[in-house]
Amino acid sequence: MTTEQPGQQDQNTNVRQLQQLPGGPLEDSPAPAKSTTAAAVVEQLHRVKDVVGEWLADRGEDLRRAVKGGWKETDDWIKATLGGLGLLVVAGVGGTLLVGLIKGVVALASLISHVHVDTGARSHTGLLATITEPVRRYLASHTRGLAVGSATAYAAWQLAVLATGFLSWATTSFGARFAWGVVGAGTAWMVWSGAPATGREVATGLTALAWGLLSIVALRGFRIRGL
Repeated sequence: MTTEQPGQQDQNTNVRQLQQLPGGPLEDSPAPAKSTTAAAVVEQLHRVKDVVGEWLADRGEDLRRAVKGGWKETDDWIKATLGGLGLLVVAGVGGTLLVGLIKGVVALASLISHVHVDTGARSHTGLLATITEPVRRYLASHTRGLAVGSATAYAAWQLAVLATGFLSWATTSFGARFAWGVVGAGTAWMVWSGAPATGREVATGLTALAWGLLSIVALRGFRIRGL
C-alpha cells in the first residue's frame, strides 16, 4: 500500500476541484456538430424536391384538365403561353410577307422610274401623272441627304396607299380608316408642294377628287353618329 505525501495530496485535491468546475481547463470540449449540419442540408434538399414535384404535378393536372375540358377549362397561364406563341408566329409570318411585299414594290418602282410617262393633254395617263409626278418631285427634292432614296420613298408611299386602303376596306377599324385619312392628307400636301405653281390648285383638286372616289370603297360601312 502506497502512502501519498502531503504535497502530493494537495496537488491531487486541486486537480479534482478544477475538474469539477464547469468549463474548467481539464474539461473535455464537445466535438463540432458536423453530422447535424449535414442532416439539415439533406432535409432542406428533400423539402425543395417535394415542392418542385408538387408544382410539376399541379401543372400536369392543368394540362390534363385543358385537354379534357377544352378552352373554357384551360388555365390562364396556358392561354397566355399559347397566345404569346401565336403572336410570335403571326409576327414572323407577317414580317416575312411585309418584307417581300416591300421588295416587290421597290422593284416595281425602280422599273417604273425608268419608263417615260407622257403627261401631255392627249395622254390617257395624264390624270394619274398629274398626281404621281408632283409626289415624285416632292420626294426627290426632300430626300436629299437622307439614308433613303427617292425611289424607295416613292415605293413606300405607294405601299402606304395600298396597305391603308386595303386594311380600311377589310377591317373597317378606326385605326385603319384614320391611317387612310392621314395618307390622303399627306398625298394632297405633296401634290400641292410638288406641282408647278401655275397648276397646283388643279393638281390638288384632282387628288382630292381621286381620294374621295377611292374612299367610297375604303370607307365602306362608315357611319357618322346622329346621321
